[in-house]
Amino acid sequence: MKTTIIISIILVSILCSCYNKKQNTIQCGTISNQKIINKAFVSFENDLFAYYKLENDTIGTYKKFLSEISSMSIDLKTIASNKSRNITGKILENASTDNSLWISYYDYYRQPIENNKEEIPTSQILENLDIETEEEKKIRIQQENNMLVLNYKGPLIQCLKNNSKNNDLTKIIEKLEWIGPINPKIIADGFNAINPEDTFRSKEVKIFIAFEIYYYMLMIAA
Repeated sequence: MKTTIIISIILVSILCSCYNKKQNTIQCGTISNQKIINKAFVSFENDLFAYYKLENDTIGTYKKFLSEISSMSIDLKTIASNKSRNITGKILENASTDNSLWISYYDYYRQPIENNKEEIPTSQILENLDIETEEEKKIRIQQENNMLVLNYKGPLIQCLKNNSKNNDLTKIIEKLEWIGPINPKIIADGFNAINPEDTFRSKEVKIFIAFEIYYYMLMIAA
């Protein structure tokens, strides 16, 4: 009888572990580096729960994190684990193509929006290319090639948008596709203003926050 109970407990633990692992991953067939992306998200959540110590309070943990991003009172060096820092480096190694999670600022504005064949250079600099000298253009392109941004038009973010049942996330991504990268503080403010019950129970929303805010800030601090 005792053996049966022990086996039952083990089986329940295994099933819960598998369920949680599935909940904390995203399945997108178009993503080439899906394994490292899933590891990155799990590491991000582990860092948050270890730092804020709110146990299984997902909503409270995310709201606390976003509030500190909004007030700029956060030091990611005190939150990020060595694992998350190492993952940031691995992600950056693959930031080279239109399908990358990260892409250069210059290349980002040369991509067409999904289902739209037209390229949309939205920055003021790009709209005034014709008044640049060749030397100015060369310097600008070099600077922009060295600046990486989250690829909103790439496979991961498009997968989040297309699979999410959270309308707020879909609208946010659609806006960012057009205007490009903005200050993480603004993104945090936006999510804090949305109904937390609906927002922070969405896997896609949490994965977006991980890369749009957490790993972006780790990247620029690297």
